[in-house]
Amino acid sequence: MSSQIEHQDEQQRIAELEQRVATLERLHDDQILEWARRKQQGHEEAKRRDAREKLETGEVRTIVIQSPPGKESPDAFTKIEGIATFVDPAGKNLPSGATVRAKLTDVRESSAHAIALEVLDAQS
Repeated sequence: MSSQIEHQDEQQRIAELEQRVATLERLHDDQILEWARRKQQGHEEAKRRDAREKLETGEVRTIVIQSPPGKESPDAFTKIEGIATFVDPAGKNLPSGATVRAKLTDVRESSAHAIALEVLDAQS
């Protein structure tokens, strides 16, 4: 009799755990959907902006590096007036947070490219 009760308790615990797992899976799915929606929304907003209306090739700007060069790209990354900008380090150390003078070398519809001229403050 006690083994039957233990078995029922165990089955009840399993059912409760399965229910908790299902709840967590739904929450996780909702978070992923929200993340994907925000990502898509950001992409759509970027497509509506024309970088050439805000930036000009040859312009020199003071920028703060958001992502340093790495495995995925030899360029550092930042945003200038909301425009994704890829910065050629030109042999300079460009850690995240570094303040840099950079010259815009190419401005396209939704992104820009620049070359680092001078590191003003190399935060690390």
